Amino acid sequence: KACKPAFLETANVFFQQQNFYDYQLISTLGLEDEDVEIIKDVFQVGDAEGSYSADVLVSVGDEDDGEIGTKFLTISKNINVPSLVSGRMPTKSNQCLGDALIFSEDDIGKVIKISKNNTDSTLDMLAFDEYTITGIARSPLYINQERGSTSIGNGTISGFIMIPKTGFDSEVYTEIYATLSYSPYIFTDEYEAATRDATEALEEAMKLCSDRRYNSIVNAAESQLTEAEKEI
Repeated sequence: KACKPAFLETANVFFQQQNFYDYQLISTLGLEDEDVEIIKDVFQVGDAEGSYSADVLVSVGDEDDGEIGTKFLTISKNINVPSLVSGRMPTKSNQCLGDALIFSEDDIGKVIKISKNNTDSTLDMLAFDEYTITGIARSPLYINQERGSTSIGNGTISGFIMIPKTGFDSEVYTEIYATLSYSPYIFTDEYEAATRDATEALEEAMKLCSDRRYNSIVNAAESQLTEAEKEI
């Protein structure tokens, strides 16, 4: 009888401390800072933050253990904040945090090397070929030992690597994370009602984001076409 309430309290405290997201918002056209501001203006939203993520094949240090599939994540300032286990936070764009599931304090200082076997789009998304581990961390995005599946490598994500936003090289965010202005205790009817109430407003906001991004892409293409026609 005591286990379930204890587990829930532990999770609730951890999620609050790391400011775990209530919504993950994704668009196939990508998202920009203007879209983050649109989401922030939704009445029920407390905060929103753009984020990058990618599935990446890497090798670690000089170890001859082959390549592993990892999830590269953004070290966010306010939402999904990592919990440092050992070491320190990155201070440079080419530094990173390693997943406490597969890395230990002994790995601090090792270099994560980006495999050339990644797709061109993945390689283009990263600003560097190597990232040095400065710390070991846990993330509220993962509360068990499963790290998910992927289309790269052997099909399994072994762990995550967290890098600063400037460690990515992308014009658009892959997702926006948002928190509610009022977030009740997790796994309660009150929490379900709060998230349900905000869903419709966020869907409308995301439609605005999609339309804005689509029009931006079309207008840029038409401008290039006009310039090319003039040149011809």
